[in-house]
Amino acid sequence: MNNNNLDIQIQENEELINKRNNNINNICDDIDDINSIMKDLTNIISYQKKDIDNIENNMSSVENDVKKSTNNIIDRYNYQSKTYHMNKYIMIGGLIGLSIPLPILGLKLGLTVASYSSILGLGCGYIISKKIKPTQIKNI
Repeated sequence: MNNNNLDIQIQENEELINKRNNNINNICDDIDDINSIMKDLTNIISYQKKDIDNIENNMSSVENDVKKSTNNIIDRYNYQSKTYHMNKYIMIGGLIGLSIPLPILGLKLGLTVASYSSILGLGCGYIISKKIKPTQIKNI
């Protein structure tokens, strides 16, 4: 009986060893699967990192472009405001400048025409007086 018990115990131990070996093999297979998954994840992350870096660079570039655009819009607004006010003052100055010299110009032109007319009248009168005798003037 002793021998039989010993055989049963050996058989149980062998089953236990086989079961443990199977469990260890399953664990090794699981570890290999996990290792494969980790490698795949590393490759995916590496590939996505390039895309994420590209997106990050684009976002930084867009941020800089928006800042430059905002500054350009502010500069153009300030320039347009200055030119609007400058044009307003130029037009007001032009109206004032045209309204003051025109009467002066008209007066100057009138005086010039009057002076030349007087000289022309004087000259014509002199020429006529030389051609017409004093007796003819009484008849006129």
